[in-house]
Amino acid sequence: MPKPKLRLRDWLFGGAGKRQLLEQLIAEEGRAWTQTELADAAGLTPKGSVDEHLAALRQLKLVSRRGAVYRFNSSHELAKPLRDVLAVVEALPNVPLKRPR
Repeated sequence: MPKPKLRLRDWLFGGAGKRQLLEQLIAEEGRAWTQTELADAAGLTPKGSVDEHLAALRQLKLVSRRGAVYRFNSSHELAKPLRDVLAVVEALPNVPLKRPR
């Protein structure tokens, strides 16, 4: 399957999956998620992409895990700045990133 084209909204995050994962976690901060639910919500695969993103978010302590359930840590010092950045990014045009010629 070809790699999806990077979009302007996604550049800061390195890809749509990371941005969409953070958006979902923040949009429903109190929600408990399974890995599969997060993968589906962010358009990622349950194994190989969402698990890597969740591992990094756990290391950063932005996400906690209890059993098979993940929760966003809304009291983390990065939570508010991420909310603010994602709100601004949401207002950007959802257009492909223009590559230099």
